[in-house]
Amino acid sequence: MSLRLTHYTGEATAVPNILSNGFAWVPNCRNLISKLVPAHDFSEREPQQFGMISFTDLTPDEAVEHRKEFGNYGIIVSENWA
Repeated sequence: MSLRLTHYTGEATAVPNILSNGFAWVPNCRNLISKLVPAHDFSEREPQQFGMISFTDLTPDEAVEHRKEFGNYGIIVSENWA
């Protein structure tokens, strides 16, 4: 059985939008990669700036704290799809 991953959002309208248009990649500049890989020059663009979508493998019952931060509306995808 494949692992199930959930993307949570706080907006109910986001769910049909995601199902119709797909997930949107959101740039996420953290300035973290240069600390993890100091020998490489990431001054032009760090990898997170290409965008990311967050998923969790927590079940809805286990994701109480996660849902407080990201929202209660979720879309579940398979690990293979992700």
